[in-house]
Amino acid sequence: MAFVADPAAAARFWRDALDAPAHEDPQVVEFGELELFFHLADERNPQGGTVVYFDVDDFDTAREELVAAGCAPHRGPLSIPGGRRICQLRDPFGTIWGLDGPDGI
Repeated sequence: MAFVADPAAAARFWRDALDAPAHEDPQVVEFGELELFFHLADERNPQGGTVVYFDVDDFDTAREELVAAGCAPHRGPLSIPGGRRICQLRDPFGTIWGLDGPDGI
């Protein structure tokens, strides 16, 4: 996930640069196994910030284990289309990481 001032324009740029196909979500670029999602920058994730997401099988367990290990909740969890949930966690070194997994609710 990349945080930018104009998510749709950023996605168009990268679709064109990668010669990637159009996507139903104007903020997403899919290119092979790569998925880029562009999100509107805000005070919690400023312009130019990026968050790497880990795809996990058990969202709640992965999140709980990382919080127990010392990560702090940063954003979410949020339910998103497709039966998925995402969240962001800040590790003890200040880096923000994301989790993406099935919505068990």
